[in-house]
Amino acid sequence: MKIPLIFKKEFPNTKPYKYIFIHSSECIIDNHELMNLRKENKNKDQLELLKYYWIIQKKNYDLPFHYVVHNVDDDYHVVQYRPIVYHSVYYDKLFKHNQEIIHICLIGDYNIQMATPRLYDVLSYRLLVPLMYTYNINLNRIFLHSEIEKNSKCPGDLFIKQVLYARIQKFLIHR
Repeated sequence: MKIPLIFKKEFPNTKPYKYIFIHSSECIIDNHELMNLRKENKNKDQLELLKYYWIIQKKNYDLPFHYVVHNVDDDYHVVQYRPIVYHSVYYDKLFKHNQEIIHICLIGDYNIQMATPRLYDVLSYRLLVPLMYTYNINLNRIFLHSEIEKNSKCPGDLFIKQVLYARIQKFLIHR
């Protein structure tokens, strides 16, 4: 079942993006619930399951992320989920400057699985570096969710920011 995309018109972005926040799907769905959904829906991919859970079961109208990175057939794919012209519907109370933040979700639980070198490369090369150039965002303005919300472990202890920074540096063209 395809889930329709519904974007509320009252969320157009009016400020330039200054930050990038990285989340994991564990941020909005418990890993055990996601595993149960996978058992029930074996032919759906991870993104469809995440949308099904968040929109149908939890009665939200949209995923709160601009981009989603997920594993398909032993490689990682970047999907622009929420149009960049709309700010995220992510918890506005938590992130005061939400209109200035690009939210990225990595599907997986990086508290129990190690982020692979390929994930870091795809995230850096296909997504972060182009966003950094497009919106003039410095490396020090890329945050993990756990750095902003102290009681969060998102995206997980096994997602290492220093490794991500090294991969970004590898793909940046220094001017």
